Amino acid sequence: MTNELYSNLFNSISIKGVSLRNRINMPAMATMYGSEKGEVTEKMLAYYEERAKGGAGLITVEFTCVDLSGRSAINQLRIDDDCFLPGLKRLADRIKRHGAKAAIQIHHAGIKAKAAINLVPVRGPSELLFYPVYMR
Repeated sequence: MTNELYSNLFNSISIKGVSLRNRINMPAMATMYGSEKGEVTEKMLAYYEERAKGGAGLITVEFTCVDLSGRSAINQLRIDDDCFLPGLKRLADRIKRHGAKAAIQIHHAGIKAKAAINLVPVRGPSELLFYPVYMR
């Protein structure tokens, strides 16, 4: 019974032309291993490389800031400027080295962003939602 239930789990699959070695996905989890500037660190590289060695077909890298106005944590990865691409490429290469594919979770915290760490105004869907949060 158990073998039937999970019979496809370890079979490869192709989704929109992307081939995965199996159907195991490591979901995005906030490690907070990014630098204070939002760069990929050695600790982060090692963490994701170990997960890739574990055999997942797809590894989704944690929440990554797409605009500084929506950053919600000091150690949150950033993808809002080309200067972050070399580190993200190293991260993807470490994951792919072990046969997994890499994906990334893009993120903008909206009114839940932290203006104090971003040094730019927080942006949300409307001033009505923004005002009470800004005044706290």
